[in-house]
Amino acid sequence: MKTLTLLCWITLATTITSQIEATTINMIECSAYKVWFDYPKPHQNIRAGSDLTVRITARPSNHITSVTLYHNGQMVGTDSQFPFRWEHKDINHASLRNLRQGSHKLRIRILYSSGQSSYKDCKFYVVKNGGSDSSPQLENCGITNPLQNLDWLRRLRAGNQKIIIEQYTSGGQTLFKIRYCHKPYLRQWFDCEGRQIGSNRINLVRRAQKVKVLYDGCKLVIKPYATSLIAK
Repeated sequence: MKTLTLLCWITLATTITSQIEATTINMIECSAYKVWFDYPKPHQNIRAGSDLTVRITARPSNHITSVTLYHNGQMVGTDSQFPFRWEHKDINHASLRNLRQGSHKLRIRILYSSGQSSYKDCKFYVVKNGGSDSSPQLENCGITNPLQNLDWLRRLRAGNQKIIIEQYTSGGQTLFKIRYCHKPYLRQWFDCEGRQIGSNRINLVRRAQKVKVLYDGCKLVIKPYATSLIAK
């Protein structure tokens, strides 16, 4: 009887251990995969007129069938050999040569051996020759109409129309100040990417100069005291 009980415990312990080991292996397989842009780095500044070579690093890479690169929505090419790279010298990669000033977006489509795919983006900035390498972004975010062309700013206005959106400039960088009609004491500052400016970058705000008002939703708000005067 004791032998049978001991055998049952060994079998149960072996089963539990096997389940734990299987779970651990599956978790490792799911979390070990990483892909990133080796060059250019996200939000990097590049001189206007420069040529660009894009490099992608993957770890591990043996289960990736191919990587396809897009530049500003235009397909550049597909590479199926690691390390994945696209040379500006290649005759088929004309969009990577003589870069124009402005905001640029790279996107890669990663195709796995399983048939599934995923995407990863990288935005970088091309600054004019003679500009400062330390300037974090282009004047006016590299676009002509921030309120229409910046997705995060457009969504902010659509979701809360009772706000004031003002454009500022500070050290060659474009900033946006958001004020709320019913909370005039609340002010928020953002950069071109929609990232809120924290205390570590407060000097940008202190040096900021107002450029223009992009949107004023407070003009549409009827204040209580104005309504009472009209009633009289």
